[in-house]
Amino acid sequence: MKYDVFLSYRRKGGFETAKHLFDLLTKDGYKVCLDLDTLREGDFDKALLARIDDCQDFILIVDSHAFERSVNPDFDPQKDWLRQELAYALAKGKNIVPVLLAGAVFPDNLPPDICQIAHKHGPSYSMEYFDSFYNKLKKFLHTKRALIRKTWLLSVLAILIIVGGGLLLYLTKNRPESQEHGDSSATEPETTIFQEPQSPSAQESVQTPEFTTTESSADISNKLNNSIINSNNAKSIVNQVSPTTSVAYNQVISGKVGQYNYVDLGLSVMWATCNLGSSKPSDSGQFFSWGEVTSKPDYTWITYTLLIDGTNKDNARFKKYNIDNNSGIVDNLFKLETTDDAAYVIWRDKWRMPTKEEFDELVINCTWKWTKVDGVPGYVITSKKRGFESNSIFLPAAGYYQKKNVQKNGERGCYWSSSLGNYSHSAVYLGFNSSTERTYNDERYIGRSIRPVCEK
Repeated sequence: MKYDVFLSYRRKGGFETAKHLFDLLTKDGYKVCLDLDTLREGDFDKALLARIDDCQDFILIVDSHAFERSVNPDFDPQKDWLRQELAYALAKGKNIVPVLLAGAVFPDNLPPDICQIAHKHGPSYSMEYFDSFYNKLKKFLHTKRALIRKTWLLSVLAILIIVGGGLLLYLTKNRPESQEHGDSSATEPETTIFQEPQSPSAQESVQTPEFTTTESSADISNKLNNSIINSNNAKSIVNQVSPTTSVAYNQVISGKVGQYNYVDLGLSVMWATCNLGSSKPSDSGQFFSWGEVTSKPDYTWITYTLLIDGTNKDNARFKKYNIDNNSGIVDNLFKLETTDDAAYVIWRDKWRMPTKEEFDELVINCTWKWTKVDGVPGYVITSKKRGFESNSIFLPAAGYYQKKNVQKNGERGCYWSSSLGNYSHSAVYLGFNSSTERTYNDERYIGRSIRPVCEK
C-alpha cells in the first residue's frame, strides 16, 4: 500500500493529536501512515523507513518533551525513533510540516542530523480553533490526494452521463414501432439515472442523487460534486447521524471476577460488561470526580474532596497528585492509588479503573460502531484481534456531570482513566461522540462515567 502522509510523534505527549489527525486526514481521502504497534511485529526500522519513502508529506507532532531524548548525549540515537524518522525524512527531501503543541519549541542544541527542522514551518496549532488549524495544515501538504480523486471521479461520471444521454436520445429516435403503439412487451425508459457506487454502510445513510437528461449541466455538476463528497465522507456521515432504532445486542461473556462479568477482547486487560454503578451494558451508572470513590449531587471545584483551596484550574491546589508547584506539594503521583480508585474500592478483587494506555489500546484495536442498545445511544466496540472478533462491549453515551446537571446525555461518552493529565488540575478521560473517539485531558472535578477493567 502506498501512503501520502507519514505522522511522526512521541507516544507520550503526541499520540492523541496524531490519532486525531490520522482520522481526519483519512476521512478526507489521504492515505496516512500512523506508526502503531503493528509495525513492531516485524522488522520495525525497515518497515518505517519504507513507508517514509512512499510519502510526499511528513507531519511531525512536537510536544514540550519531544526532543528530550534527541538532545541527551547519553541516550542511544538508534533507539530514538522520532529522531531516526525525522533524520531520514530530511535526508530524503520530504515535505516536512511541524505541528508544535502548547509549550513546544525547538531546542537550540539539536543534533546535526535533525537541526534543519528548526527552519521548517507549519500552521499554528490551536485546540480552541482546531478547524482553522486543520484547514491550514492541509494547505501545507504537497499531496492533494482528496482533490485529485474527486476531480477524477467527477470527470468519469460526467463522461458516463453524456454517453448515457446520447444513448437515450438514440434509442428514443430509433425505437421500434411496437413501442410507439404501446406494446406491453417492451418498456420505455422515462429518464436516465446514474447512481454512484457506495459501500453498504454508506447506502443506509447517504442518498445518491438522481441525474436526468432534463437537468442543466450546472445542476448535474453540483449534484455530482455533492455525491462525491458524500461518498468520500460516508463513514463520517454514518457516524454523525443519530441512530433511530436499537440493535439486538448479544454480548459474549468471557468470565466473572467476584460478582461482575467481563469480556476478553484479546487486549492487555479484561473489560467489564457495564459501567460502575449499573447492572446492564446500556445503563449510565454513577458519575464520579477523578480520585473520588462516591458519587454526589453537585460537581464543582468547591465540592471536590481532593482540593485544598481555589476556584478554577489556574489557582486550584490539591492534597494529592501534583506534578507542578501550584499546591506546594510535588508528589509526582501520575496514577490513582487504590484508595482513590473508585472501581477498586467499590468492586474490589482485581477490578480497577483503566489507564490512558489501555483506553488507547481499546481505540486502536477495536471497531467502533455508533448505534443504540435498549434505546440508548453509544458505541458497540468489537475486537479486531484474531480469535476474539465476536467479543464486544457497549459504552453508553451517558454524558457528564457539571454542578447539578447532566450534560450531553445521549450525545457524548466520557469515561475516566486512572491517569493524571499534563497538569495537576487535569486527568485523562476517554471521550467520544458519534464521529470521534479518543483520549483527552480535563478538570478533575467533573463527574464522569467509569468502566472498570481487571487484570488477566
